[in-house]
Parts: sequence; structure tokens; C-alpha cells
Amino acid sequence: MGIPLTGTLADTPAKLAAESLPSSCLIMVGSVVRMVETNPAVVDRVDAMERFREKWELGRNLGRTLN
Repeated sequence: MGIPLTGTLADTPAKLAAESLPSSCLIMVGSVVRMVETNPAVVDRVDAMERFREKWELGRNLGRTLN
């Protein structure tokens, strides 16, 4: 897992000069992130993934107690 680089577009060049990003990286700009956060399809998918994760962890923990 890489180190997140957060800041503004204005201070990004200085941060990148101090520490370069790994060869494979994902750069997301604020307006894109805000669009995704409010997109109903994405919100529904994230909610469904969270419910699945909770059920999976519940089942995994139940399996531990039965063993």
C-alpha cells in the first residue's frame, strides 16, 4: 500500500519533488471524488459492499467460536 498524497493542486509539485509516487498510482482530483460520493449508483454499491462485509465478518467470527 502506498503513501497517500493529499493536498491541493498548487502544492502537489512540491510534495512530489520531496517524495515521488510509486510507478503505479491513482490520482483523484477533488471534484471527481465529490461526484463519486454523491452518485446514487456508487452510494448504493458502497452500501451493498458494506452490508456484505458485515455479514462476512459475522460468519467468520461465528466460525471461530464454533471451532
